[in-house]
Amino acid sequence: MRYLGQMKTYHSHEIPADCSVGIGFECIDRDMIKPEKCYNPLAACGAKYARCQTGWAKCETEKGVYNWGWLDDNVDNLLARGVIPWFNVGYGNPAYMPHTPNPTGVGCMPLLYEDYVVEGWKNYVRALAEHFKGRVTHFEIWNESDIVHFWYPGEPSAKALAELIKLTGSIIRSVIPDAKIGTCTAGSKPEYVSELFENLTPDDMDFYCFHTYDRYPEKLINNGYYANTIAIAKEKGMGNLEFWMGEGGHASWHPVYHGACKGGGGSEHRQAVWQLRRFLLDFKVGLKLTSQFQIADMMERPYQMATNYIQNTPARQGILNGLIYTPKKAHDTMSRLSIILSGKRELLDNQIEVSAPKDDEYDPIIISYLREGKEINVYWLPIPIEEERPMLKNSTEVKLLSNAIKNPMVIDLFTGIVLEPEACEWNPGTRVISGLPIGEYPILICDKDTFQAE
Repeated sequence: MRYLGQMKTYHSHEIPADCSVGIGFECIDRDMIKPEKCYNPLAACGAKYARCQTGWAKCETEKGVYNWGWLDDNVDNLLARGVIPWFNVGYGNPAYMPHTPNPTGVGCMPLLYEDYVVEGWKNYVRALAEHFKGRVTHFEIWNESDIVHFWYPGEPSAKALAELIKLTGSIIRSVIPDAKIGTCTAGSKPEYVSELFENLTPDDMDFYCFHTYDRYPEKLINNGYYANTIAIAKEKGMGNLEFWMGEGGHASWHPVYHGACKGGGGSEHRQAVWQLRRFLLDFKVGLKLTSQFQIADMMERPYQMATNYIQNTPARQGILNGLIYTPKKAHDTMSRLSIILSGKRELLDNQIEVSAPKDDEYDPIIISYLREGKEINVYWLPIPIEEERPMLKNSTEVKLLSNAIKNPMVIDLFTGIVLEPEACEWNPGTRVISGLPIGEYPILICDKDTFQAE
């Protein structure tokens, strides 16, 4: 293979709006990261969307007096860099709930409190919509309502969430008629999702976000989780919904017993491999946006939920190091995802055949699609990410099944290296490229004029 250079990347203001790559800008309402250190690195990775939490408790420390300065800073700095913010609207407020189990009202649901708390919530939501009208269009109501950590006091209730969505969404739309309303759950069971959609109409909600942190991105495809939820939505008359992956990630370091990763550890390498596979798979199943949690590790203060605190360092989910705010490997890989997952795209049936190593236990994952009319193919082996198995160099043949690609170019999406097959490695007659690498992360094949090398 002949080396052509590194894949050219772009800042967010150069990436079109029809991009499905987002990043989490959460937890600033609890001062867990320093946003001013994140704006420029965020824009440099090309992410087009940022999920921001609105933090009622931080906006209204005194009843009836709203301080939007911190949230204005987030929204305006993102917009100035070509990043489109969307809001997660949620959490309680000790100014109205004097006995909240934490100082920021995390997880404290207004409808479970007295009438005056509900009135305070309604006034806050209206003021929020009035203040950010013209700057924010998408409003996600509440965070992970289906788990006890964010639904206090009481047991999670899909019916109550539907009530909150209808109440809050109607207020927002009274101010912003074309606002898009959504919600999210943390890997909810079918019964919860079914009850939620039963209590909503297509007029109540426009998008629904999955929050899934599975170690193996392919699991969500294989176990039918996405497909089952989408099928339930259609069955319950909510076929209008857009589906997003609103929050998910793989930590570059995690403590013992974190999630399904009971051994502790992690690495930047694993985080980036997970990201590449997950974003591409989310696109393959039709999700309109994938947002990774999050921009920076939460290192500024202990992480809190409704009644739980993590006093020690939580899992380092950021694409920036939370101590010094420098980019990790996943920042680098996201800059390539923001390009290949932007522009007008159309999924295709597999347009390549991959000759995987015969002794390997994994069958290749293949995704083919058109981007701005140009054919793109990616492939990888779904090897467990913890193995960090080295790529097999010069070991694979790929047969192109269409005639769309005339002059093949190969991009290693992990390293950014761009290659061109030598004459002995590309047979235009048989449409076979030989000497290709294969392994745990995606390799991309396209025509030479599809992307730029520098």
